Amino acid sequence: MTDSTLFQTEQAEQVFETRWFSIEKIPNRLETENPYYRLSCDDSVEILALTPDKQVLMVLQFRPAVSMPMLELPAGHVDPGETPEQAVQRELEEETGYACEWITYLGPHKIAASRINSTLHLYFGHNAYKIIGECRKHEKVDAVLMPLDEFRKRIQEGQYLEMSGIATYCLANLAGFVS
Repeated sequence: MTDSTLFQTEQAEQVFETRWFSIEKIPNRLETENPYYRLSCDDSVEILALTPDKQVLMVLQFRPAVSMPMLELPAGHVDPGETPEQAVQRELEEETGYACEWITYLGPHKIAASRINSTLHLYFGHNAYKIIGECRKHEKVDAVLMPLDEFRKRIQEGQYLEMSGIATYCLANLAGFVS
């Protein structure tokens, strides 16, 4: 069903808020006793950055939501007043101490359109190079370099679990950046 009049999104009411997200209640015209709830977050960015010798820049960090350390691509929120391109460059530097000669935008994507209203902007970073000795101390991550073939193998064998990183790899592959 595509009838957008069933849900009164303009009447969304915030029912819970944290530093990172809020939960909004949206009136449902068909089921007045059962409102729809969505997670509202700032837009975010993620980058698959590749060094000239085909190493993928990764970050390893503990994720309380899944109670385990996760190996991921560098990512983060777009700060107020910042463009997604500025955010991805900042996040890459903060989390890994690297920059890229140039960055290609792979597009805007929805993380989970059934429940989350934010946009995830995906990028590919060409010719990543070290610019600082170590990532900033406020970032609780470890920077990791992984050979592209190993990254690809982990995706194929189900050992790489972060879905947006898999999507970023697939889009970079379709664009011919990691073939």
